[in-house]
Amino acid sequence: MFEETAPIEAPKHSFKNFEEARQWGFKNIIGTHKNDAADEELIVSKKSIKKYISASAVLKSVGKDAHLSTLKVFPQIIKNSLN
Repeated sequence: MFEETAPIEAPKHSFKNFEEARQWGFKNIIGTHKNDAADEELIVSKKSIKKYISASAVLKSVGKDAHLSTLKVFPQIIKNSLN
């Protein structure tokens, strides 16, 4: 059975372009993040950020704006996700 978690709101991003989003990700997301539900640590690398903001990843997403907005709350998503 799954636990319930509170929804995470992702306000519209303010990135002017993909490069700005990539640089923000490098500065704010690279590193180790703790997932509370699984009591695990996840490592987000520079390569992971590059892949997340790649054209192929964005094309598979709901849309560019949703994809980039989610980047800003990615650490929260990791922390609250269920295993």
